[in-house]
Amino acid sequence: AAATLLHCGRCLKAAYCSKACQAAAWPAHKTSCKRRNYIVRIQLAPDDIVDPPVERTVSCPADAPFYALHLALQIIFGWATTHSFDFAVRDPAY
Repeated sequence: AAATLLHCGRCLKAAYCSKACQAAAWPAHKTSCKRRNYIVRIQLAPDDIVDPPVERTVSCPADAPFYALHLALQIIFGWATTHSFDFAVRDPAY
């Protein structure tokens, strides 16, 4: 039977034959290992603006801080950074 390879849980690119193999390879792999991007769909006031909905989809690095997401929103919505912003996280432990 063919052995099933384990993949890096962070980048999902590197493959390993065992946990010990992954641990041994980590020092060399960690310099190139990057978290994948999240695809985020933002809809403005979805209960109020429906015809047509105002929404954008953006690819965001998984390790980007909220301020970087704020700047991306400024660009994708064509805003001029003239408003306050706040992000709420439903499950901070996630």
